[in-house]
Amino acid sequence: MSASHHISNIIRCMNENGLSPAGFIQQLLNSKEPPHRTAWESLFHHVPGVCEAFYKCTETKQVVVAWSISVAKHTMCQEVEELTHEKYGPHFKVKSTTAEQQEGFMMNKITTTIQNGGPYLWEVVMALLNSIPDCRQVNQAS
Repeated sequence: MSASHHISNIIRCMNENGLSPAGFIQQLLNSKEPPHRTAWESLFHHVPGVCEAFYKCTETKQVVVAWSISVAKHTMCQEVEELTHEKYGPHFKVKSTTAEQQEGFMMNKITTTIQNGGPYLWEVVMALLNSIPDCRQVNQAS
């Protein structure tokens, strides 16, 4: 049987069970049933490929880009908030910091702190710096 035939059978089966493809995925991800685990793991391991397929599709590309930017912003905002906690060492209250205090921060310590406490933020900062021709060596220096 062809792939098209298999897909049609699966869609018909989902319709008979009152599930859309999206609803099926949501149910699968929320399921605690041991027999569903294999399908969940397969889906989990293929997430990057599925996202890439949606990204490459003309009809879904804009939605994927908007969603991924939203997720990235949310993730990096959480990391920046986390980095403001005193446990990360170089901490200061922005409203009461003097110029001398700001200049006193050691760049290596800040770099290590951001790498450890905000890895996604650090990755984006490095990608942005590396997109500037004169700054491409920054990544190798750190």
